[in-house]
Amino acid sequence: MATLSELQAQKAALEAARGSGELRIRNLDREVTYRSIEEIDKAIATIDDAIAKVDGKPRTYRTRFLTRSGW
Repeated sequence: MATLSELQAQKAALEAARGSGELRIRNLDREVTYRSIEEIDKAIATIDDAIAKVDGKPRTYRTRFLTRSGW
């Protein structure tokens, strides 16, 4: 299992790639090419889960309901 600092570095690289619009990420000795920004978002969520597990804190989820009244 990766250490907390390694996971945080991976997350930072993914967020930087998402912000720039790049789909190819090079991290240490690995290079990964994603097919879409959605895949990068899923990878970030997976790393967030791993960080929460290593850190010992459960990941929090938010749900937003958008409703509209009227007929």
